[in-house]
Amino acid sequence: MGTAHAKIGTSPLVGIDHFETAKVGVTLAYYRDMSAYRYGNGVPNAVNIGWLGWRNPFFRRGQMPEELVEKLKRLALNPEWKTRGYHRCPFCPPGKRATIRVGAKVLILGSAEIVVESDLGKVYDSPDLIVHYVEKHSYLPPPPFLRHWVL
Repeated sequence: MGTAHAKIGTSPLVGIDHFETAKVGVTLAYYRDMSAYRYGNGVPNAVNIGWLGWRNPFFRRGQMPEELVEKLKRLALNPEWKTRGYHRCPFCPPGKRATIRVGAKVLILGSAEIVVESDLGKVYDSPDLIVHYVEKHSYLPPPPFLRHWVL
């Protein structure tokens, strides 16, 4: 844990975005962390965080502070944007749905986006699957996302 696996991209501000067909035939959006948000409804001037894809399995790994994981879970309960259908985790076995427990509630992930605003006014847009990526696959979002939370 704590070791960076930064193979995605050479510059955090240059976004390479595409859709990829996952192993089970599900189309997923992939965006480099800190690239300009350009998916769905979104928030103006937002940047992407946590749009991972199976063709690009290299990402920063480590342990996210539990307090921030809990905040992400609460955001997933009331997402900013809902979509139709579900995206599955590209790293889990086919047919397995990504779920989280928030208190007594079990939430199926993969059909919504959450938005986090930093105390410096930066806006981050993520799939709700980010919670699963953090908990089950040790995804560690970039330092600017971790440093400046306002919730």
